[in-house]
Amino acid sequence: MKKEINADERRQNLSFFYLMMPSFLLALVSFISTCNLSFGATIIIIVMKLLLVIWQGVVLKNFIESIYN
Repeated sequence: MKKEINADERRQNLSFFYLMMPSFLLALVSFISTCNLSFGATIIIIVMKLLLVIWQGVVLKNFIESIYN
């Protein structure tokens, strides 16, 4: 038997995933040591970290607006 998921429950699950995923990815990327990498790889990792932080900010802003609007 297939369980029906209502829209509010689905939104809550997706919101939690979207909020936690950037933090999880930042934690994984932080384990990469930038000391022994080439200049190009270091720049790519720094840009990736910045994009993840921006993504996290946008997701957090959207989450807060969806709760209080």
